[in-house]
Amino acid sequence: MRSMSWPIIIGSSARIESRTTFHALLGTMIEIGDNVHIGDDNLIHGSISTGDNFDFEDNCVVFNVTIENSVVVRTGATVTGEITIRERSIVPESFVVETQEQADAIPQQ
Repeated sequence: MRSMSWPIIIGSSARIESRTTFHALLGTMIEIGDNVHIGDDNLIHGSISTGDNFDFEDNCVVFNVTIENSVVVRTGATVTGEITIRERSIVPESFVVETQEQADAIPQQ
């Protein structure tokens, strides 16, 4: 974890696996909700806020996003930009999301 004097907040019952990097630069923060699973080899770069019951599989990158409750980000996906991933969305494996239009088109559970 790296934070330049800004908070990294991780909610209760979070399961964080190996080789996951949290990186919050000056003026950004990372806030992870409750009951989340973060798999292996992920990069979580602030600013980011996630809801509860969130599942990051392996080898994912997220940067500067808001992720609502009960979202799944499948293996190898990248989510970046000032966007919001809607509640109960499933970001497909190896998918790249860079615009709100792409985020709005993601299927929901």
